Amino acid sequence: MGSDKRYLDIDRDFQKITNTQCDSYTLILGIICGSIPQITPLLLDIFKLKELSYIENIELYLLANGESKSDIKRRINEFVFDKSILIHIIEQDRKPHLLLPIGQARSLLQMEVGKRMGNVKGSIAWIIDDDMRIPDIANAYLSWLPVLRQSKKADILIGCFDGGSPNPPAHGLRVQINDLLHNLKWLETLNQSDALPDRTKENKQFRERFPDYYYDLSRQHSKHITLPYWVIPRHETETVLEVRDRILKNLTKILTGEPFLRPLLSFIPEDPIKALKPSCNRGGNTFIFNPKALTSTPNSVLLSNGKENRRSDMIWAIVNSYYHLLNVYSVPFPIYHNRYINVRTKFQLKKTVAEVKGSSMYAALLSFFEEKTRDWVFTSSDYSIIIDSYNSYINIRLEKYKENFSAVNLLLDELERDYASSHQELSSFIGITRAWVQESNLGQIKEACFSQSDAEIVDFISSLIKQSGVPS
Repeated sequence: MGSDKRYLDIDRDFQKITNTQCDSYTLILGIICGSIPQITPLLLDIFKLKELSYIENIELYLLANGESKSDIKRRINEFVFDKSILIHIIEQDRKPHLLLPIGQARSLLQMEVGKRMGNVKGSIAWIIDDDMRIPDIANAYLSWLPVLRQSKKADILIGCFDGGSPNPPAHGLRVQINDLLHNLKWLETLNQSDALPDRTKENKQFRERFPDYYYDLSRQHSKHITLPYWVIPRHETETVLEVRDRILKNLTKILTGEPFLRPLLSFIPEDPIKALKPSCNRGGNTFIFNPKALTSTPNSVLLSNGKENRRSDMIWAIVNSYYHLLNVYSVPFPIYHNRYINVRTKFQLKKTVAEVKGSSMYAALLSFFEEKTRDWVFTSSDYSIIIDSYNSYINIRLEKYKENFSAVNLLLDELERDYASSHQELSSFIGITRAWVQESNLGQIKEACFSQSDAEIVDFISSLIKQSGVPS
């Protein structure tokens, strides 16, 4: 696993959590492998988990989806010498580079992991994305899983992220451009040869005040968008000039979603039992105690003209929470989101639209089920309520996009006026970013978002009924 500093130079808080006494258990990991170079560091982290005394056995389920089973097996054999870790590679009968849609891939993987859990008493499953890394702090928090299962009768725990946000890069663009401008202004006021002052405490207060501090489209708060998050020195002697050069050399990371100016950073309390909160906000870091969550609930995906939208994992959590009545909690157990492979600076229109649609459907369904107890036999009135709510959330997000695009252009104007002429890297970055926030992109996002038909939404909701075993 290595030190956290190997992954990212961030102002990590002092973590109070320590190992706790627990019964040993079998850890069953499930990962969709879309890229061997990307998954390799994660596999090395997983194999080191065998050193933990409270983990009795490790089993690994890999779904080949973009890589062939033979290539994955060959790569594993290059660095795996501990045959006590059981590795199962799943591959459907199809061409290796013919991808399964993500919803189908997740459902297939989860079914296999869930069935295995049912055969291994006391086992715990960990479903994670292949672009993750396991931090050192996992040595401590993994020992708490049996305790949380017993004390809170938890069925599902939804972990969190450090490093890069799971959202499309466009959804953190404004806050990072804002940070870029504020930090350059601050550095200008300092002696270039002095060591950079450490503003870690201010950043910590910022994160506590604004939980969605990294997210442009937050529904919780908005002040975080215009306030700065300060760059932190890599070491005590890093000078102001060195920090400025480091910023300018890494500007493209703002466009690729890599953690740079405003990374995700979790606080892990001494007693995580007190930190558990009911949640359906699932991402690529989920612990499963009840195999029913995996075998009874596939990932349903909202389709737009046959194309998948995002957030099927959150829909999965809604079904498990509100239909199967499982206990689903969020827990501050982070995994590091490692966005260093296959990064692109081009605006990802399809991914951005799929995120807007998927998150809007998640918000609409969540508000529908939170309002009152539902029996999961949807009426025409229910369909209309969900559709209206979905469209409302779409409009809210599009308004935020319009506001953020305008604000980013103003920030770029200021950067160009005050700094671009003396920094070629900045001039190039401004040009690329201008292309992101041009009016035509906003128009395409709007057009794509409003292309969703009511019939497609009704079909999607009906799929929830079928997968939950409710007579339609």
